Amino acid sequence: PVEGPVDGLKSVLLNSTPVLDNEGNTNISGVTVVFRAGEQEQSPPEGFESSGSETVLGTEVKYDTPITRTITSATIDRLRFTFGVQALVETTSKGDRNPSEVRLLVQIQRNGGWVTE
Repeated sequence: PVEGPVDGLKSVLLNSTPVLDNEGNTNISGVTVVFRAGEQEQSPPEGFESSGSETVLGTEVKYDTPITRTITSATIDRLRFTFGVQALVETTSKGDRNPSEVRLLVQIQRNGGWVTE
């Protein structure tokens, strides 16, 4: 098994540039690498409170159309939602532009019981 970057910082690339060149000279300064083997019970690196993965839904959210997603992994202990809006205004049929808002209701089911947050 691989036990970290094969050639240390020579094996770490940022935009296809190795942090160190073949002679060990610095191409990119200020880089620190912390290796984690990917073990299930490992602690996160110092300065990081957690690890995660992002799933982009690319779904338009509309007022009367709830979006439902099912997550079945037993190892997930938190969720983070990221939303983007083009503008927080609504345009009336007369062309007037009024302030708008986003309201979010999240329902989570654990062990058969629903929790609304």
